[in-house]
Amino acid sequence: NLLLFITQVALEYKIDIYDYYDLICYEDFLNKRQPVQAMKSAITELAAFCIRKIEQVRTDGRTICKIKEYVAKFYSDCELRIKDIADAVFLNENYLSSYFKKKVGISLTEYIMCFRVEKGKDLMDLGEEEIREVALKVGFLDANYFSKCFKKVYGVTPTKYLSEKL
Repeated sequence: NLLLFITQVALEYKIDIYDYYDLICYEDFLNKRQPVQAMKSAITELAAFCIRKIEQVRTDGRTICKIKEYVAKFYSDCELRIKDIADAVFLNENYLSSYFKKKVGISLTEYIMCFRVEKGKDLMDLGEEEIREVALKVGFLDANYFSKCFKKVYGVTPTKYLSEKL
């Protein structure tokens, strides 16, 4: 039952435990070719491995959450830099960028851009119609660049979005 539970947890957390199956062979155990103590030892080792991996997943989740919270708090700052975020979460700037991309699937720069564009769209949905103002409020110094990013995310320019919304 314990082995079944460990296997279920491993599947839920996407932990690769197949290397341990060689250590834990039911047939050897049932045919008494593997001592009970060896079996217990192998299961204990497997459980410890799973616990370490789960802790890593939780730590990764907390770090990504902190990064996203930082972006949410400071996205409107045109001077927001990856270095600022790295300092806030106590990671090296280069490591932070590759870590974020590996864990989230998009680069941190792209995440910030998408977050800003989404906030810009929210402002337009609330009635803000001056694109230059929207761009500045969400951290873009250049309204043309905001428009280009908006189109990349939503498939239409902010001007067209506003006209279609009416």
